[in-house]
Amino acid sequence: MGTVIEIGITDIKGNEIYKVDKVEAIKGKGLLNDRKFESNNQKIRQITLIEIENINYFNNISKTNIPSLKFRRNIITKGIKLNGLLGKVFTVGSVKIKAHDLC
Repeated sequence: MGTVIEIGITDIKGNEIYKVDKVEAIKGKGLLNDRKFESNNQKIRQITLIEIENINYFNNISKTNIPSLKFRRNIITKGIKLNGLLGKVFTVGSVKIKAHDLC
């Protein structure tokens, strides 16, 4: 079973993504207070996820130590293969999410 290890949002494009303890997800709009939050939002812009395992792999092969939120994704997960969820509905906490595209 996968877990969420970090959540990040930013209010303005180009600003640093900052860590939050929780965020409200609103159907069809995205994450409240995130720069991509809007009415009738495109499904591929509402929320983004990335695996910490992929971040760690990248940092290992590139000999870097880039913090997870610098990868500019909203939800950092651990212990779940996100690519396998493409086209499927799954839950993060109490929120239903459908994976529409790979980042």
